[in-house]
Amino acid sequence: MRKSLPLAVLLVVAAFVPAACSKTPAVPSVTLDAGLAFGGPDGSAPGPTPSGAPVASGSAAPSASASAAPSGSAANLLAAGVDAALDAAIVAQATKDAPGMTAEGAAGHETLQPNGHFGMVVTLQPGKCYTIIAMSPPLQVSELDVHLFMLPLNLESGHSPPTDKNPAVLGKGAAKTCPISPIPVPYKVDVSARKGAGRIAVAVFSKSK
Repeated sequence: MRKSLPLAVLLVVAAFVPAACSKTPAVPSVTLDAGLAFGGPDGSAPGPTPSGAPVASGSAAPSASASAAPSGSAANLLAAGVDAALDAAIVAQATKDAPGMTAEGAAGHETLQPNGHFGMVVTLQPGKCYTIIAMSPPLQVSELDVHLFMLPLNLESGHSPPTDKNPAVLGKGAAKTCPISPIPVPYKVDVSARKGAGRIAVAVFSKSK
């Protein structure tokens, strides 16, 4: 029952998000003690989040379509609700695909268009193994890809199985990723929408070898 609750919440919240998330909410740039830094798809820090929707001028009453459109703050609240549900669903998925592992910092979030990408930089530590899980709400991104590139040369170091759809998992179970470098090394996690569009979340889990 506990594992199914986040997925049920995700289904309810996802029913309201397509209209509210038509514009991509900005993702703040954050540097975490665990060694994760989040940014836009190209690795750059995103711009500021809009404070709200524009207010129409004039004395005429707003049309029905205009009044039905959510304000910027309402869209942000809906996106935050979807993100929280996705985070809970990923944690539940990790009990199966990343057993014994703990989350490395906070999850990354983005709204992707078809074939869109979201990237974040993670620092993988020696003596640890990693699993990366990406997920989208039902009826949004139906097929996800996760790739891992070693920086600064962008050398591919792993990817989720092509049979994975939603969620997509890199380093699942016994196939977890264990860097052989004796020093911490930065990697780029790249999540792409192979099919569909919508909100996604990606989280990194780790444990000692």
